[in-house]
Amino acid sequence: MATFVVAHGAWQAGWAWKKMHPLLRAAGHALITPTHTGLGERSHLARPDIDPKRVILYGGSFGAYWSSVLAVTERSRLKAVVAQSPLVHEAFLRERKEALEANREYLFDYVPAWMHAYGAHDMDELLDKRERMSMKTRGLLDKPTAPMLVIAGSLDTQVPFHDTELLMEGGDAPKEFWIHPRGGHMGRDAKAWPDPVIFRKVTAPWIMKQLEN
Repeated sequence: MATFVVAHGAWQAGWAWKKMHPLLRAAGHALITPTHTGLGERSHLARPDIDPKRVILYGGSFGAYWSSVLAVTERSRLKAVVAQSPLVHEAFLRERKEALEANREYLFDYVPAWMHAYGAHDMDELLDKRERMSMKTRGLLDKPTAPMLVIAGSLDTQVPFHDTELLMEGGDAPKEFWIHPRGGHMGRDAKAWPDPVIFRKVTAPWIMKQLEN
């Protein structure tokens, strides 16, 4: 069985391909025909109120990996990017297997959750897929970025601090860093710097400063 994904034309929508569904289904295939945002039955989701020159991207933890990647690949479209405890390179390495298995910071089974997220059937497949995501392996670390704020904790048990150092040393554009020497994942500690305090005192002021430029 194959899965076909259709990207429709400018003045169409997903429904334009409705006659193809039974034909492909009869042949044992699947057809996915999403409608682009702002077109067809999703036209009401267009956002003319959004200024494309003032888009700020925030990512935390695994989301910070994606915000760091997009800071490179979409830098011309982003006003600024915040990456809070981003996975960069070392966090994805096969050598982190024991750290993955030993993680007890969540109330769910950590490794099975990652396997489900990656569509991996066993630990080896999970480790292989993770290694391919490294920003270093993908050749992104030495590329220019949008303006960035990187937030991290020196005592992070999920993302090695060396990943933060790689972002410090990579590329040719200045970045700003907020490092909590006693902070864990996301740079937080339960007493003085929980998530809301970091956002209120660090993230939000930095974003407002970028919007003033």
